[in-house]
Amino acid sequence: LVEAVKMFQSALALDPNLNMAHFRLGAVYLSLGSNEKAKEELETYLRLSPQGNDARRAQEMLSNLK
Repeated sequence: LVEAVKMFQSALALDPNLNMAHFRLGAVYLSLGSNEKAKEELETYLRLSPQGNDARRAQEMLSNLK
């Protein structure tokens, strides 16, 4: 999972608006128990793609964090 974090961070360094990288990074952070980081990434995903394919899932993940 640590390698996945590095991969998604590298992708976002090249393109900070890469919405799926934010979603996937949020999911990885959630798996690692880094809830604040997960929340930031999932919120960014929803800001970039409020109607995206994974918007409902991102909202559910966020609601489980609260």
